[in-house]
Amino acid sequence: MKQAMISFIGAGMSIVQILDGDLVSLGVIPLLVHMATAVVLLVISAVSAIRTSGIERRMSLGNVGLVIVDGVLGPFLNPLLSVIHLFLALGVLSNFSVMFGIESERGREK
Repeated sequence: MKQAMISFIGAGMSIVQILDGDLVSLGVIPLLVHMATAVVLLVISAVSAIRTSGIERRMSLGNVGLVIVDGVLGPFLNPLLSVIHLFLALGVLSNFSVMFGIESERGREK
């Protein structure tokens, strides 16, 4: 699988993660669904870190760290920590989006 596709899937899973987190906070879906998508996002971040080098590798390792820190902050019901939890999730989304843009630009140059 090409790195651009991994980044695209990671960005999509980040959006799904944010949306199902909102549904968890509204009580529509169970927390286990949100946790399962977090595990999938962690695996995608780790695979991306293994398959890349340079700046993309650092961004992927940053995503791994962000997902882990987000997982630690998630269970706390403090409103301030919930906002920080959301901002960290947006950071994962932006990293995957930038990596997708970098890979798409490289593909266009070839």
